[in-house]
Amino acid sequence: SAKAGMLASNKLRLIVLTDINAYTAEADDAESLIRLMLYSNQIDIEGIITTPSWVCQTVDEASYQRILTAVHAYGQVQSNLVVHATDYPSEQYLLDRVKHGTPSWNMTNVGATNHNEGSDFIISVVDNTNDSRGVWVAAWTGLTTLAQALYDVRATRSPAEVDAFASRISVYDI
Repeated sequence: SAKAGMLASNKLRLIVLTDINAYTAEADDAESLIRLMLYSNQIDIEGIITTPSWVCQTVDEASYQRILTAVHAYGQVQSNLVVHATDYPSEQYLLDRVKHGTPSWNMTNVGATNHNEGSDFIISVVDNTNDSRGVWVAAWTGLTTLAQALYDVRATRSPAEVDAFASRISVYDI
């Protein structure tokens, strides 16, 4: 319907930075991730990226696997969710957007040789010329992966191009 098409074009684009961890009391991020997937028909989830914080100063493969476990659980119920609203993304769509970010905490891990899968992915999402909407970055954790993306953009582009890139990003630091 026209209304459904209008709503789809008004969806926010979102990248989540999370310090979800298999070993510490970061239950809030695990719970938030499940809730996010429940509302994934109303938001265009562009990325879910592991990133450390002062609480979880390193993220590792177990952190990444915890996100994958949540996405696989979502995949088990997605067919029921689309009965109620057709815009729920597929499990594979979400899996393709789960990325490893900066592995260790603090700004000493941001610099010329520290780009990573997550920071490169942020740049590619923001640079997507097929989508004129800006990108929200929800920082459920530290911002080192976003800082690395901005570092890399600043190191490779003109000041005007950096400003254009940054103008497409809104950050919500929880």
